[in-house]
Amino acid sequence: MKEPMRLLVQDTVLFSALVLASAVSMHAQTSPTRSFDVASVRRSDPSTRVSHRVTDTRVDLVKIELRQLLWMAYEIDPFCCRDRLPGADALTRVLFDVHATIPSGSNRTHVPEMLKSLLIRRFGLRTHVEPRPTDIYELVVGTDGVRMKEVAAANELDKEFPGERTLRTPESDSETVNGRKRTITTGRRITTITARTMHDRIFTGRGTQQIEAARMTMAELASVLAVNTGRPVLDKTNLTGVYSFTLELRQTRI
Repeated sequence: MKEPMRLLVQDTVLFSALVLASAVSMHAQTSPTRSFDVASVRRSDPSTRVSHRVTDTRVDLVKIELRQLLWMAYEIDPFCCRDRLPGADALTRVLFDVHATIPSGSNRTHVPEMLKSLLIRRFGLRTHVEPRPTDIYELVVGTDGVRMKEVAAANELDKEFPGERTLRTPESDSETVNGRKRTITTGRRITTITARTMHDRIFTGRGTQQIEAARMTMAELASVLAVNTGRPVLDKTNLTGVYSFTLELRQTRI
């Protein structure tokens, strides 16, 4: 792959920041239009195990930090954009269990909006939005066009992969707002699999990470780059397919 796309830095872009505040100091706030059919919220039992699961019909978040609920509700990636929600880091040790039913006509993509409604009604959350100047990156197609290979999407969530795996190989299989995701860690390699895509992140001994994408969307690439750069990366490629490529990045983030 030879320069299939480029990253542009835009200076002084107004990027919204949410600010938490007490109810008494805020003006009236419009509640989200969607809400859960039935929802239970209670403080977590310290002896229970962490379990976070979101499907098209249920939300079951056991032992989740209050700040994670806020990040999920406002769709904030904590690895690049946690400063958009000042004050949330103070809520790391506040743990809750949330069990809720998603109403008919809605699905997991509507969960952030329904979580906002839950936070407002059960916790008395109030927010306002402030424009703040910050730098962001845009992922765009280079002047010489797309040089990556477009491939067909494939669902290999349940496939067994040969290799140096053992019983101690860390693996997670989770249901998230964006769908089911499987993650396998083998040494310095982290494999991420979704219903359409699969890619490897390999941490090399020379201070870089290599992205080996068997199938990857540009939205997924933008997310990886945001973690790597520590800044928001917007997908401006207008590419809706799934692509195969290899990319090596300087390891600037953990």
